[in-house]
Parts: sequence; C-alpha cells; structure tokens
Amino acid sequence: LTKRRHRVPAGDLAWEIDRLGWLSAPPRHGLLGWPPPQFGGSEDVWSPEHLLVASANLCLMLTFLALAESGHLAVNSYRSHAEGVLDKAPDGPRFVSVSIQVELKTAAADREKAEATLKQAEKRCLIANSLKAPVQVSTRVLATAQDAADA
Repeated sequence: LTKRRHRVPAGDLAWEIDRLGWLSAPPRHGLLGWPPPQFGGSEDVWSPEHLLVASANLCLMLTFLALAESGHLAVNSYRSHAEGVLDKAPDGPRFVSVSIQVELKTAAADREKAEATLKQAEKRCLIANSLKAPVQVSTRVLATAQDAADA
C-alpha cells in the first residue's frame, strides 16, 4: 500500500425474492447471498457468515503467498480449511472465533521458513486484523514428494 487509506468498492446488492440477494461488482462475477441454515436459509448459497470466514481464509493465503514470493520461499501447495463459531450475545449473535487449518508443502529444507512466513502472514492478514473474534491458525508443513524420496 502506497497510500494510508484506500476505498474498497464492494459493489451493488439487489433483493431478488424471499431473502435472496444478488451481489454484483463488475467486472467480477455476481454472487447470490442468502441466510445460513441457522437463520432460515440454505446451505447451498453463500451467506454473509460464510463469506466472512472465507474472506479470512483467503486473506491469510494471499498474504502468505505474497510474503513467500518476496522472501523467495518456494511453495509447492497450499490448502486450508476455515470454520467460524457463532454464539449468542446480549446484543445479538456474533462470531466468537475463527479457526483456519493450513497444510503447506515445501522443500524439507524450507519447513522452518514456511512456518515463520505463515506466522508473519497471520499477523499481517488485513481481514483477521479487522475482526473482533480471534483467528487461530494451525499449520502442518509437509516435505514435497521429491524431498521425501531424497531423505
């Protein structure tokens, strides 16, 4: 970031039917939004809750990959799974935690560097830093198949 402040246009939202909304922000693809099942929606359509947890997950990966690139860390694969926990509070439901489980594959010699880079990404993730709920990241770093065969 070269400037201190940036506007992030999120696009337009149009009510379709029932509680189904269409989010659009050209040139990006549109997206249907619906409440999660706990609030009378469907598991088949993205909800604001799903999008928030997915945003934290995607932000962590993109931050990690940017740091890995600038640190010349070769990453062979990155997979992650994220889950948020909602709880009732006096002023309404809220997220009380978000957990992200990351599995990385890199050269055996780069395992420690990969773990340190992910820790740095965890600290620098814009979305996680913007949430009230804590975001916990667990990591599993595996040697690539070629490195495992060499060992």
